[in-house]
Amino acid sequence: MLKILLYILLNMSLGFLCTTVVGEKHNNKYSKRINNYGSDVSIDVLTDMPELYPNCKTTLYSREAFSYYDKMMFLLDSVKAYKSRVTHIDVDWFYNIDYNTKVEEDTFYTYHIFDYNQPKETSRSPNNYQLLVRVLNTILYNNGYDSAKCKHLIGEAFMSLPYLDNFSELYDRVKSMQIDFETKLNNSTGFGSRYNKYQNTGVGYNEGMALTVVMDYLGMKYEKLHEKKFYKTRNI
Repeated sequence: MLKILLYILLNMSLGFLCTTVVGEKHNNKYSKRINNYGSDVSIDVLTDMPELYPNCKTTLYSREAFSYYDKMMFLLDSVKAYKSRVTHIDVDWFYNIDYNTKVEEDTFYTYHIFDYNQPKETSRSPNNYQLLVRVLNTILYNNGYDSAKCKHLIGEAFMSLPYLDNFSELYDRVKSMQIDFETKLNNSTGFGSRYNKYQNTGVGYNEGMALTVVMDYLGMKYEKLHEKKFYKTRNI
């Protein structure tokens, strides 16, 4: 059975899988689902309640305050450990994953790519968004990046990152911005109701901006992978 699971895992186009589940509410809501997946395929779980995931490989999350940036770094740490593509899927997005989704070996994939400097037309709070952009621009400037060259934001609910020759530089550059993101994007920075679900839950949100700007800096390709491509079916 183990050999069969390893064969399936190593031949999945999405590579190794990981997710993050922190907090009693989320663990109680999603642990059964993730643990069921873990009985069929290997899933690495970053969690503060590892006892709920006997079928998965777990990494203990021990920080008192949850950081969204840690979720992204868990992806990068996993790529570093496996030296192979890893796909981080938010715990509430685990539905009938198509493990044979076709991807290009040298490309990062996300479920959507957003315009950075322009709020979406459907946004109910564009002024709050522009305030957020100004804070992000400050972070980028502090870390030596030209915000004028930033055109996109990646969605963080689905992130599939390959292991490339320049991975070490990518890792170090993304890691170096963590403190800045966590300090400037937390529950004391008010961006309005549109961001309450992030501000009230943890720190270091909009973390995908750090990965986006580094990929731009390194000339790394990233593309949108429509949900229809990585789900067999999705019923939420």
